Amino acid sequence: ADYGHNTIKCTVPPGQGANVPLVITTGDSRVGSTTALSYKVPTISSLNITSVPTQGGTTLTLIGTNFGLSGTVQVGSRDCPVLTYGHTTITCTLPSGQGKLVAVTVTSASRTSAAATLDYNVPTISSLSPAEYFTSGG
Repeated sequence: ADYGHNTIKCTVPPGQGANVPLVITTGDSRVGSTTALSYKVPTISSLNITSVPTQGGTTLTLIGTNFGLSGTVQVGSRDCPVLTYGHTTITCTLPSGQGKLVAVTVTSASRTSAAATLDYNVPTISSLSPAEYFTSGG
């Protein structure tokens, strides 16, 4: 840290959140401050996959900035259980789901990213049994 009578310059440690209290300690004195600092909101810049199976279980990798020290990933309204978490990369296991343009967000210390999106694959029918039916149904 570099300081004078009216100025203190220091390196901010890794962190997350908004309005984090700033505390200055000199010698045996600890001075609280009305000044607080905020870390930037998480930003997702890309996903490793954007079309995924409906049954889930696939590993999703999120690349971005300001993910913080810890947080959660949501896919639609469901949790994507986190496997690894770092300031710029997160991996999680996709939940089962359906739909197109499903929102993917990162929340770190109550700060939520803008959404990236992915699509769950459209279901396909591979066979019918029996292949022919009576016109009356059944």
